[in-house]
Amino acid sequence: MESISERIASEIYDKSYAIIDDFISEELRVSLLKEQSELLEAGKFRIAAVGKGEKSKSELRSEMTRFCGLTRIT
Repeated sequence: MESISERIASEIYDKSYAIIDDFISEELRVSLLKEQSELLEAGKFRIAAVGKGEKSKSELRSEMTRFCGLTRIT
């Protein structure tokens, strides 16, 4: 029987994406939604853009983003 990791890898290889029902628990989903809502309300998201610095173009994208990492790479 194929492990979850193998299934994810296989689906990504075959279709460029993977859908795994109930991959994360309901408790984690609720926690992530709460955190996202709080960060959005606090203005911690920014308008997504293509490019860097003065050359970035936000009119090409419509979503909001937030960097998720320990440090920002410059």
